[in-house]
Amino acid sequence: EADNYDIMLCNMRGEAVFLPIAKMLGKPLVNVMHLNLFPELSDLFAKYQTPIITISEAQRKDFPNLNYLATVHNGVDTSKYTFNDTPEDYLLMVGSIGRHKNQAGAIRVAKKLGMKLILAGKINDRPYYEELKKDIDGVQVKWVGEMAFDEKLKLYQNARVFLFPILWNEPFGLVMIEAMSCGTPVIAFRNGSTSEVLLDGKTGFVVDDEQMMIGAVGKIDQIKRIDCRTHVEDNFTVEKMVDDYEKA
Repeated sequence: EADNYDIMLCNMRGEAVFLPIAKMLGKPLVNVMHLNLFPELSDLFAKYQTPIITISEAQRKDFPNLNYLATVHNGVDTSKYTFNDTPEDYLLMVGSIGRHKNQAGAIRVAKKLGMKLILAGKINDRPYYEELKKDIDGVQVKWVGEMAFDEKLKLYQNARVFLFPILWNEPFGLVMIEAMSCGTPVIAFRNGSTSEVLLDGKTGFVVDDEQMMIGAVGKIDQIKRIDCRTHVEDNFTVEKMVDDYEKA
């Protein structure tokens, strides 16, 4: 098929395989980084002078000298993740159950505030989930597993606050823009892309620890839910993402 296309846009996690294949075919390859860079992959990108699209500026921090073509933020379908200005009174965290996602931190925050917390997501780390189980009582702290889209949408729309207490350098964090598209403000730890995706004090808060997260929940009424929605409409739509890929 090599004569039937001009360029390869790679969104797969097989960069090390595709680089020599593209060279063999004599085709330009642009690689989109959906996970974080690491030294061995960086060395390969440098060797092949691969044009790279990052999904956040934060991804570039540890490897600033590669052949970066553009940063294209992820987009969300705002016609599906629709706005709600009348939430209920619970905290929400959506993400696979894993130590780096830090559901334990969200549970501690909820307990100290005396608020209900809903956790949604598949179990990636079974031993970690077993540690959490003692605090998931089904009343104050509830885990609902993976959900169908309509159910997940209602959770996003009706949450008062979305918590994102991550302990790793998140390359983007799609759940943040899904929540904000529904009008739900986000409180996130200052790791990876969070300061890039959120407007601190406008669409939520970027904090450094659980104590600050607790304080931020107390200030959440300062955030206008319509500002969260507008921020997504201005910066994180599917249309903008596609346009930015075409420009790159």
